[in-house]
Amino acid sequence: MNCHKALEQLDACPPELAETGDPAMQAAQLHVESCADCRELLRARRAFDVRVATAMEDVPVPDGLKDRLLQSLAEDAGGPDGQPKPVPAAAGRVDRRTFARRLIGGAVLLLMGALGLGWYVSTREVPLTLADARSRLNMLLTDAEQPLAFDALEAFDGRFDAALPEGAWNDLVVGGPRGVNINGRGGHDAAVYAIDKPGRRGVRGWLFVFAPRRIVDGPDDSVPVEANAQYLPFPNVAWTEGNRVVVCYLEQGDVSTLRARMLGTPA
Repeated sequence: MNCHKALEQLDACPPELAETGDPAMQAAQLHVESCADCRELLRARRAFDVRVATAMEDVPVPDGLKDRLLQSLAEDAGGPDGQPKPVPAAAGRVDRRTFARRLIGGAVLLLMGALGLGWYVSTREVPLTLADARSRLNMLLTDAEQPLAFDALEAFDGRFDAALPEGAWNDLVVGGPRGVNINGRGGHDAAVYAIDKPGRRGVRGWLFVFAPRRIVDGPDDSVPVEANAQYLPFPNVAWTEGNRVVVCYLEQGDVSTLRARMLGTPA
């Protein structure tokens, strides 16, 4: 028998049982007699018990306590059959089965919330700056393994109105709209048109029309101007058309020629 079991046995045993020759009690007593640490600990515990018992003798018993206890026991005895009445659970406490159900329900709600949040984050249209949009288009156009090819693009999914204005714009367009996904979240971020106006002062390139308010810092200008142009790694210019932003990448021509062709003025 180890120290813990011996002390536990002696603490729980009433004095009268120690005199009956109980085998467990005898084993515990033999252990304590051979263990100095257990003897000291048992002595301290019994001394504490004596002090508590002495102190309790000086505490007056409240008037009527015995009668109240007996009445409470009688009420708890239940009905005529003498079966004890069920004891209601303390307020605010739940049994294990209820707790498990609540835990599982909470876990399911958390999982559904996480899935919903993941779907929302993966499908919502996150606004882009014009610099971000240009950077991602540049990456698509310079991808050595899978360079962007107009004929390989999917047909535009129609998630926003990408129709071009009537007039000279349509004289430039030779293909489209196709769709391009630049953020990897599914769906098309921009509609793509191929433009080509042959000639000595001709233009050729791609028009990327972004969804309304997709670009948060679109240019104030409604036509291509030099101030909104970039030339590396590809010549391109941006402008605002209604509530959409257009970025044109030029394979041939320059900003002034593109503007003239769009407006139907001499190049």
